Amino acid sequence: MRPKRSESVAGITLAAAAGFGVGLLAGLVAGEWLGDVDADRVRRAVGRLRPAGAPADAAGIERTVRNALEAEAGTRYLKARPRVLGEKLLELVGRVPNPAARERAAAVAQRAAPGFTVINRLLVEGQDIPLP
Repeated sequence: MRPKRSESVAGITLAAAAGFGVGLLAGLVAGEWLGDVDADRVRRAVGRLRPAGAPADAAGIERTVRNALEAEAGTRYLKARPRVLGEKLLELVGRVPNPAARERAAAVAQRAAPGFTVINRLLVEGQDIPLP
């Protein structure tokens, strides 16, 4: 019975050696593919994985959209506020009197901030929230 036990130990040893060899080879290939990895390169890679913050000129974009809403006759007196949430993401928050005003405000914001995705979170009074 002992020879079976040594055969199983030999099999495990052979499998472990093969796994070590394959892992070593994979590490060498990955090292050549990735090139030199230093602290600066790791910092840049981690920075790309983080969610994007607001663009540098978020206040300017919000001001542009607010001015466009005030310039349009149908959206001039709406209680709508634009907020830049992240890279190319704009949110409209506030209250509007009817669904048509909600859609009009989103269209004005989209024209004022081309390339941005507009998230329309305007609430319709009497429909989404009770009348004051």
